[in-house]
Amino acid sequence: MCDEASSASLLGGCRAAKAELQLYPHGDIPALEALLRAAQGKYEKVLLAAEGVSLVDGSVCPLEELVRLKVKYRCWLLLDGSHSDGVLGATGGGVEELVGIPAAAVELRTGSLSNALGAAGGYVAGSAELIEYLKYTLPAFDAGAPDFASMGAAEKVLELAASDKTTVGKLQENIAFFRDGALELGLNLQSAGRSAVFPIAVGNTSQAMALLEKLLKKGYYAPVVAWPEAEESKAQLRFFITALHHKEQLAGALDALASGMKELGLL
Repeated sequence: MCDEASSASLLGGCRAAKAELQLYPHGDIPALEALLRAAQGKYEKVLLAAEGVSLVDGSVCPLEELVRLKVKYRCWLLLDGSHSDGVLGATGGGVEELVGIPAAAVELRTGSLSNALGAAGGYVAGSAELIEYLKYTLPAFDAGAPDFASMGAAEKVLELAASDKTTVGKLQENIAFFRDGALELGLNLQSAGRSAVFPIAVGNTSQAMALLEKLLKKGYYAPVVAWPEAEESKAQLRFFITALHHKEQLAGALDALASGMKELGLL
């Protein structure tokens, strides 16, 4: 069972499992519980798959509720931290650290080495018994494993993060600055602004591309999310905030965005 707004990667993985896949409306815990009630006695195993942070709207998953349902209906939980690792929590430990959920409450933990860790590849974590099993049963496990250079780079980042507690704090400070600035300008944020992902609604596909062109001329870039990934009338510019951004850069990007939207009649 998976949130319908999950990334193509997570949904693709669910479909590749060849199990029956049931989707529930984005963030709708009552709808998920209704599916779980209906599944009682019908399946031998049920896996809940969720993302720590949704790219669609930058929202943080309701992990506490997912764990509650997992325990109540005796199923497993997979949590992907690709966009929450290194961002959420006092030390960047992800959603679990943010809400105080112990790691053992999540049976399968996946994530990316290419986002906060700045390398390439990904990881899967779980009990020793489970990981030993996956080594022999995952399709193309060796082909998808990170190269040695990426593993070394990721390990070094984790080592540096353990000794320097200021980077995560700086990132969260920048997130709050960008969120407050966007709200002050009246921009249509698609999230509550807790994560480093800021999808901003900017009309249709052609308007989004025109707006991006205006941003590029001023030295700013944000990926366009448009049809077929999104509905034609619900295109977005997706901003990603880092600890290395200066407040002048963030303010400049917001001003350029607001100016461009006003020129296009979007604000």
